[in-house]
Amino acid sequence: MEQLKQALEERGFVVELDHTGPLPILREHNCPYHDIASGDASICELEQRVFERVLGTKMNLSECCLDGHHCCEFEAHIS
Repeated sequence: MEQLKQALEERGFVVELDHTGPLPILREHNCPYHDIASGDASICELEQRVFERVLGTKMNLSECCLDGHHCCEFEAHIS
């Protein structure tokens, strides 16, 4: 997850990793797709699937800017 965070930061994303819970949470503070997502929220699901592929684990979009949250939070899904 740290490598994903670094790669996103290199591309202009404002992200952080929260290590306070049992699993880290990747938090995006600036939505690079906000204009697109406002018209079609499926871009959020696409980003989630990309993260799943990169990390090799299911991810949950637990908070989303489109829903009025201050950031988007992606956390590993515990089965």
